[in-house]
Amino acid sequence: MSKSRKNKTRSARQKQLARQRAARDARLAVQQAADYPLYALRPPYSGYEHWLTPVADAPAATDLSDGAAAVHATIVSVAPLYQGKVPLAAVFLEQQIRRGVLHLAQPLGEVASVPLPDMATVLADTAAHFAAEPAPEDDTADVGRLLHELHALAALVVDDQHVIRLAALV
Repeated sequence: MSKSRKNKTRSARQKQLARQRAARDARLAVQQAADYPLYALRPPYSGYEHWLTPVADAPAATDLSDGAAAVHATIVSVAPLYQGKVPLAAVFLEQQIRRGVLHLAQPLGEVASVPLPDMATVLADTAAHFAAEPAPEDDTADVGRLLHELHALAALVVDDQHVIRLAALV
């Protein structure tokens, strides 16, 4: 009889530990979502299947082709904005920023090509509205950084066709 009772106690203990583990995992997930929403949400596009983590003390990549060196430099430069875990989609976003034209999804499925200065004006006006401060004179200076910050916050994502989709905030 004591053997049967011992098994029940062990099972109850295992259930209790499982509940505690689940609660701890849920708290961790909430904290992670608050700290880095894009990584926590993992959008359903191919650019979010691979996450790149640059190594801080890695030697300089001198034997890379020009294209690979540019991608490497992009990853290293934006890594702090993405808490060290850079999605491949961030490289696609940076390519559009460097070309000076962003491909934005529209409500009816169309894609609009928006020049970077126009997007900078929209972002600066929006930021000024929420901050109740006038928009800065040179609004294109940090637009690339701002776009990456919005990306890390999951306010925009890059789909499989490299089209930028803005989050619907309600």
